[in-house]
Amino acid sequence: MEYLTDADIMNLDHSSQASFYHDQKERFEIVKGSDQDAAKDGEGTMMWYATQLEGLIAFNFYATKYKAVLLWDMAENPEPQHCVIIDRKFGV
Repeated sequence: MEYLTDADIMNLDHSSQASFYHDQKERFEIVKGSDQDAAKDGEGTMMWYATQLEGLIAFNFYATKYKAVLLWDMAENPEPQHCVIIDRKFGV
């Protein structure tokens, strides 16, 4: 049996960028984690996932290494999707 590797999980997101959660808080709903664990804007990384399962897998993986929050991004970009924010600076 083959298992998901760390690299597999770190490549599940379809896009990522520097955190902006606090600036646009009204567009997000917290699914797992707490608002206190959401990295400050510009000091964290936000990653978007095509499915809820991918978001849950990523959240559980990253939560062992960083402060992490699983969000439901309600923006229609082109449609709402799951997002994980961690307290690791984007691009590092």
